[in-house]
Amino acid sequence: METQDIYNLMYDHAEFYRPPREEHSAFLEIAYGCRWAGCAFCDFIKDEYKVYSLKEISRKAQLLSQVIGDQTRLHFLGCDPLALPTDFLLDVFMLTRRYLPQVKEYSMYARSDDVLEKSGSELAALKRAGLTDVHVGIESGADEVLAMHNKGETAQQMLEACLALERAGIACHISLIPGLGGRRLSKLHAEKTAQLLSQIHPASIWCIGLAIWEGTPLADMVRSGAFDAMDYREMLEELRYMISLTGMKGPDCTFTDSSVLGLYTVEGKLPSGKEDLLHVCDHLLAAYPVAPDEIRYDGPSVIG
Repeated sequence: METQDIYNLMYDHAEFYRPPREEHSAFLEIAYGCRWAGCAFCDFIKDEYKVYSLKEISRKAQLLSQVIGDQTRLHFLGCDPLALPTDFLLDVFMLTRRYLPQVKEYSMYARSDDVLEKSGSELAALKRAGLTDVHVGIESGADEVLAMHNKGETAQQMLEACLALERAGIACHISLIPGLGGRRLSKLHAEKTAQLLSQIHPASIWCIGLAIWEGTPLADMVRSGAFDAMDYREMLEELRYMISLTGMKGPDCTFTDSSVLGLYTVEGKLPSGKEDLLHVCDHLLAAYPVAPDEIRYDGPSVIG
């Protein structure tokens, strides 16, 4: 059987979502879609939520064993697999060890409330089973922004979830969305998010530029005028303000914004590289006196 044939049998969807930091991981589909599926900005609200049976997961793991090679890290696919019952997840770990004995590290996505629904002993059991990394969609540290987008969680829950993972020895990778507050709540979004970051010790921070997906409540909010979307330059100004306010302590984490001005990826370290990140932001803001989407390009532009 050809490799592509195996992939076609293993994955039920032509595209799947994974964090950039899992680029080199192997992927096993154990769920699809999101249990919450209510966030106004999220394109996944249109996806049907599905949890695969252990029999189906076993079949997928057997197929994966034919193409995984010597990869030792496995990322469980689905928007929030940690929402699944702990006993079910432990069974998944067990069967993957049967077919993929070389795998030593596991990662997955989670919402903050998924983490908080697990007891400390449950998180410890998942850690012992091999769960090393959890990717949590924080998006904002401002309750007003979270409520506007029907996130179904509060900033306090975000904080408690990150600290719970830290206590369990599981690395917490968080995502943020510059521009999520729109023009009206931009300052609050930056200030409260910086405040939250200053209380946690994530392994990485990934900033995702706000996209307006058709068919989402946010797209309707933009059309009605209820949400005043920011342009790329305004989002970079907001990002710089947020970074300037962070007071993170302890070990460095990797900070990445993969959508700066819709053109660049900016990466650095926090807290040690805070001034370097601010310098890069200042450099780009000086280079683009207006938003890039307002500039007419005659050819490619490169910032050194």
